[in-house]
Amino acid sequence: MLAKYILHIGVESHELTSETVSNWDQVTCAFSRKDFTGVIRSFSSKFDFIGRAYDLLLNHYLTNGLAAEATLAIYTITDDWRWVKQFEAPLDFASISWDNNTLSISAIDNSLAALISAGKSTKYEFAIGNEIIPDRTLTYDRVSMLNTVTHEIVSNIDVDFNDGSVAIYPSHNLVNLMVYEVGNAETYENNPVSFGDQNGDRDSYFLAAEKDGGKITLDFEIIYDGKKRGMSLQEKISNFEIHLLSFDESDPDNKTDLGVVFKYVEDNWWGDSKECLGCFASLDALKTAHPDPPHNVYAVIGKSVKRKDAEAVYYTPVVNYGKSEWVQGTIKWFNDGRVPRGDEKVYCLTTKYQCRYNIEAKAGTRYCLASKANAMVMAIGVKSTIKTSWLSRANPITIDAFRPETIARHLLGRITEGKLDVSVHIADTDARLPKTYILAGESIRGIPEAKFYSSFSEFCDFMQTVFGYTYYLGERESSEYLGIREFDYVYDRAPEYETGICPAENMAEITLYRDISAFLVYNTNDGKFYSRWEGSDYYNDPQTGRAREDVLFKQNFFGTIYRISGGEIIIIDKDAAKSALDHQTVYFVHRDSLFEAAEEVEIPFAKELSYTVDSSNIYSSVEVGYDKQDYDAECGRDEWNFSSTFSTGLTNSDKTLTLKSKYRADCYGIEFLAQKRSKDTTDDKSDQSVFFAHCVLQESISEGEGTDDETRAEETAVLKIDRSVRIQGALSDTVFNGEYSPYRCLMANSAHLCAMASPLKLRFASSEGNSSVVIDRVAANSDLTLKSDLLTLGQLSLSSGAIDFPANVNALFRVEGGGMVYRGYLMDLDLKYTRSEAAKYKLIIKDVKVCE
Repeated sequence: MLAKYILHIGVESHELTSETVSNWDQVTCAFSRKDFTGVIRSFSSKFDFIGRAYDLLLNHYLTNGLAAEATLAIYTITDDWRWVKQFEAPLDFASISWDNNTLSISAIDNSLAALISAGKSTKYEFAIGNEIIPDRTLTYDRVSMLNTVTHEIVSNIDVDFNDGSVAIYPSHNLVNLMVYEVGNAETYENNPVSFGDQNGDRDSYFLAAEKDGGKITLDFEIIYDGKKRGMSLQEKISNFEIHLLSFDESDPDNKTDLGVVFKYVEDNWWGDSKECLGCFASLDALKTAHPDPPHNVYAVIGKSVKRKDAEAVYYTPVVNYGKSEWVQGTIKWFNDGRVPRGDEKVYCLTTKYQCRYNIEAKAGTRYCLASKANAMVMAIGVKSTIKTSWLSRANPITIDAFRPETIARHLLGRITEGKLDVSVHIADTDARLPKTYILAGESIRGIPEAKFYSSFSEFCDFMQTVFGYTYYLGERESSEYLGIREFDYVYDRAPEYETGICPAENMAEITLYRDISAFLVYNTNDGKFYSRWEGSDYYNDPQTGRAREDVLFKQNFFGTIYRISGGEIIIIDKDAAKSALDHQTVYFVHRDSLFEAAEEVEIPFAKELSYTVDSSNIYSSVEVGYDKQDYDAECGRDEWNFSSTFSTGLTNSDKTLTLKSKYRADCYGIEFLAQKRSKDTTDDKSDQSVFFAHCVLQESISEGEGTDDETRAEETAVLKIDRSVRIQGALSDTVFNGEYSPYRCLMANSAHLCAMASPLKLRFASSEGNSSVVIDRVAANSDLTLKSDLLTLGQLSLSSGAIDFPANVNALFRVEGGGMVYRGYLMDLDLKYTRSEAAKYKLIIKDVKVCE
């Protein structure tokens, strides 16, 4: 392969012959692709210089020490006889060594691929609004949150039943019970309901509606197990009831009876009032006979209803919603002396009410519980749980929002540290991407001077998991300028100056003078100005003595950047200073597009063909989605955007392929952080998290007066949450981000997964989130079948006598050998520019066919 080598020392360039570097034949160019990503190019980095190159580099180092600057570039010639730069890297003078014949020095691999490899895992911090500017402001209209509080009825007298029951002493008329809050209530912003402890006072209550329109759900579970205590243990309670009442806060004596939440009736003196449905051999037999049983009945399991033959007893509660289910109770019996011991009839004295009341809240309405009974001096033991729930939706807030391109560009900017001008292009193959906006946890929480935290690896994992995207690097484009040099001052008129070289000692400031369009340096030792000094060739052109036009200049104190054109000194924008850097574009594309090449390239002179299967990419299961978050809140169980696991059905491996994004799509996670804006709390573990949301730009028109009394409409786009995807099985219709469910993540990566087998049947195994949701009519716990013929796990190794650089590394390569035709994509390729040594290929196989 015809090649040439250029050594840049300072601002001078020297073309080298093959005799000036003794190890040219060891210089290797390698192309590689890992994990089905884009192809990356790299070079060997050790060079042994002799002859003229030895002298040039040694003199430069002895003059400048570790401040020496030199680069080595390699060019190859194309079929149309154009020289194309294949490699350029600065030489690392910290690695220099020499003897009498050879000077050895390493090249610093400053390629973008090398910089990304070194810095991709580093988490960077950006000050929002300063170091990174938001693309939009999201008007976040919040998620309806489930508020809950639990109460229980407590004793109003000093009686202990020793079984967890509390003693109630009711009257003939309805009187308030003692109802106290238990556990920790969960409440959120803009809460329309208040609650507390109810006592026996006539105006006391346990729940209150503070706003109109809220829907309140009260779930009662009250159990009476026959426990009573009074003047006589044989005293009857013919009727004991608990009612839910409401009243206006201004008129507590005018109460409305909303319904009965518990009722117990005795029709005989030992307290059994329920109907017995008979005796059954087993519980299954009972359920078969009475699959939909009536309320408040019981049945005996065993040989007969006699105590000695009974094994268990089951009863049904009273339920005002849904159907009643069989519940195991406690065997009771009574002997009145008329039957032998053991022949007593088995009874079930337990009465259980499960009631649900849905209430349309009206501001100022209070709710209380009251009881009554016909018994005198009788304490009744009950157990109760009263759970109240309602939805609340906080007021909208604004959050800084970023496009994925913005995040990627800033991360790459930090990685390259100003050594390279990097732009980012993200293909719009996936229709979700234009509507995807990234949010910083600290912005959601409303922390002043919020920051954004991420590594480039985390961004890439997000793009791969959610969209099936990966990246490749575009060609590096050389800069317009040799670089940026710093100086101290700008003055209009130059003083008298010396044209000789300024002594190195006591050099002071470097100044640019407009009238001569040149730089001078001042020497504090002799008080003279000089137009030449060691390194002045970076400032003044040695041919003309004027300021260089192929270098940019930055004034230290103000940071102003200048360029010189035709002797004119011009201030340029700081962003324009990027023209002093080489430019390279990072392309994020759907992985499928890397393996859909239309161009087919034949590899000639192929030999040593060897086909293998890449077993390292065979998995028995796939875990996809996001890390599970512990919300410590009941409505957190409604979230579905955690990880789900699917079985591949492949028994060749016991490994799990993990596709997880550290960027979070859980809408409840966003809401929980937003809730903390109103609370004076310490740092939250989610503050440094990165979220993303599916958004839509809604056009709104605002009118204002223009000139000449004309009224014109100004259209402004407002960024809001997109809820166009239908999500069923969630607590409310205000949830969002169904577009990023684990199911959607699997579909985005289908071609990658189908390399294992096509079709690939994925069976749902488990989910860390709410697997009951249905998103666009697809259940989260559905099995999936994926199909794709882009790739297989086959790999083909070969060598070729054709050692030219491949014109298109992303082409579909075709190889014939051993009566077979192999087609595949480049995985690895090693080339040597200066030796006629066979190129070594490894291909990812797309298909194999017998030669026709």
